[in-house]
Amino acid sequence: MGKMNFKTLTLAAISARLEDTLVEDITLEGDPGLEITGMARLEDAEAGQLSFLSNPRYTRALAETKASAVIVPPAAERPRNGASLLRTQTPYLAFAHVLTLLIEPPPPRTGRPSRRPCA
Repeated sequence: MGKMNFKTLTLAAISARLEDTLVEDITLEGDPGLEITGMARLEDAEAGQLSFLSNPRYTRALAETKASAVIVPPAAERPRNGASLLRTQTPYLAFAHVLTLLIEPPPPRTGRPSRRPCA
């Protein structure tokens, strides 16, 4: 599988789309104008990327993440790096919805379609 290409969206735009899609309040803490350029696991995330925490086992990874923003449950503490937060009752579901917003579809194939032998 090749590298995924991501669209760039602001955290405010992501928050608004999540509220529309999930039909629940999303609390944005931090910079609403922050541009999100990708997504990654807490352990792998870098500046500009969004991650999520849904399982308390990964609270330590949240504290150490380099993500610029993280989707978290309401009671989660803010990471040491001061990352912006999107608080929701359903962080895993919210992350899945954000994937559908940010992933660029692959470019169409060019050239002739391959021919498959008839059975």
